[in-house]
Amino acid sequence: MKRKHEQEILNEDSCLCDDIRYLTVRALWETENLIKCIPDELWNKRYDGLPMWKYLYHTLYSMDKN
Repeated sequence: MKRKHEQEILNEDSCLCDDIRYLTVRALWETENLIKCIPDELWNKRYDGLPMWKYLYHTLYSMDKN
């Protein structure tokens, strides 16, 4: 019985890893699309005192945190 329970846990972990992998790829894809859509003249435009590029930098930086 213990082996069956261990296998169920492994299957759940595998499924969770697949979900995390899919969502990470999706988030990076959406971020890339956003970056491609920003016109050149807006990259240095300031919003709340910060240029647009800094918001995107912090978004990518935050996605890379462990």
